[in-house]
Amino acid sequence: MRGERERSRIVIPPGRKLRTVEQRELTIVGGSLIVELEVEPPPEPPEPEPAPSTLILEDGFEGSGIDTSKWSVSETMGGAHEVTAAKSREGGSCLKTIVQRTNDPTKQYRSEITPTGKYNEQRTKTGQPCWWGWSWFIPSSNRPDPQWEIFAQWHGSPDEGEANDGNPPLCFQCVNGELLICWNYNPSQPTEKQYQKAKSRNFGPLLFDQWVDYVVMVVWNWDAEENGELQIWQNGEELMHLHEPIGHRNQRTEYVKLGIYKSKQPVTPGCETRIVYHDAFRWAGADGSYDAVAPRVDRYDFDEGG
Repeated sequence: MRGERERSRIVIPPGRKLRTVEQRELTIVGGSLIVELEVEPPPEPPEPEPAPSTLILEDGFEGSGIDTSKWSVSETMGGAHEVTAAKSREGGSCLKTIVQRTNDPTKQYRSEITPTGKYNEQRTKTGQPCWWGWSWFIPSSNRPDPQWEIFAQWHGSPDEGEANDGNPPLCFQCVNGELLICWNYNPSQPTEKQYQKAKSRNFGPLLFDQWVDYVVMVVWNWDAEENGELQIWQNGEELMHLHEPIGHRNQRTEYVKLGIYKSKQPVTPGCETRIVYHDAFRWAGADGSYDAVAPRVDRYDFDEGG
């Protein structure tokens, strides 16, 4: 048994020489010498280290602008973005998104980025875990607004011939200065919005004027019999962990969008301009982990600016 000393019995025949620990030679003359030895057990083998996670996409938003090999930009009238050195969660800069609203009910107010099409085939399959991590900074100049706004979402991927498969299966929504996590699943085929089954949870006031770290793990699965999984951490502490259906019944799983998506409803006075900063984005697939995608350095608080 590993970890215990073993006893061995050795028979040395006549005429053989034996070298002692003191390097002396003994010659066996007549008869045989029987030696009993205590043998030290071999050391325990080291525990194998887990294989490192492979990041599908990582971006600290460094340089002079958005890396268009990684991101597609979706902006409507009033939407804008830039890479700014005024703030950073890691490195020397971050992504700044802006929406300027007017009372035009025909417009969608949006300034978002999403991974380019080359990453489509790297989305995990239904039933497999996938991981995302990032930080956001919401300045207190974003006055609480009763009209909803989304600062991070995972959008469905309609199958060919489907125009739209409804609300995002997962989003970080803000209403009246409070954070809501909203999720849904849709088992219909085609995935029509009327069949969505939606839930939400309110986590109270937003944290303003500071970097806030998030890690999200999702197992997309729209099947109520098998269940999906959703786990979210904020600043290293678990916010929620659910085992229930999440996602839409499409051939491809959902994709992430960062930035600002704002309600078409009439503008609340004083809430015309919305600004959000994002940084330290990482995305991993089924071999991912919390440590693989979580922001790497201690948080820092900054005054609003930039």
